[in-house]
Amino acid sequence: MKRIIMLLVLLGTLVASTGVARAETPTETLKAGLDSLLAILQDPSYDTSHGISQEHLDAMRNAVHQFFDFRELTKRAVGRPWLNFTDKQRDDLTAVFTQLLEKTYLKKLNTEYLKELAAFKKESISFLDEQVKGNKAMVYTRLQLTDKPLDVNFRLIERDGRWWAYDVIGEGLTLLGIYQDEFKNVLIDKSPEDLIEILKEKIRAIDEKKDATTAAEAPAS
Repeated sequence: MKRIIMLLVLLGTLVASTGVARAETPTETLKAGLDSLLAILQDPSYDTSHGISQEHLDAMRNAVHQFFDFRELTKRAVGRPWLNFTDKQRDDLTAVFTQLLEKTYLKKLNTEYLKELAAFKKESISFLDEQVKGNKAMVYTRLQLTDKPLDVNFRLIERDGRWWAYDVIGEGLTLLGIYQDEFKNVLIDKSPEDLIEILKEKIRAIDEKKDATTAAEAPAS
């Protein structure tokens, strides 16, 4: 399950990341984004022999933020309570939630998953169908992984003449759904600031685990 979630997040956010100036159809947008993803993953200037480097991560992060709408994802994960959030609470929660996603999925990407993703070719993804209703869309795709096919659906929203991805669905998992219940449960009797602090604590735990792993792997002096 962890492997599938990582692939969904990376393929969902990165496949939908491109600097397209004008919105095309949702499917055309995803196709253009795939070219951007492959260019980054297969760029020989990045050394992936020991996993993903900070420089490589930054390149992927920049691509993601060009087209994946983390604020839309955050708003939908919060649900109705979002209406009562102040602008600062919305900004702060979006920022910390985005950071948590990056640390949870991108920074923990290891060589095994990176090689699997880098092995993708244009023919590894099939665009099966597209459904558009108003400013919302769902694009149905099939990804051919190294060991099996994986059906993945992408939710997109159109704003200001551009399509933005905000959710990825596959094998019963949805990026939005992973956090929706958690946010709802916290906000039943806690404040937005409490939710922000909970996410910050998760980030600190990830950093502490990373520091401990780095120290354990360091050669003895």
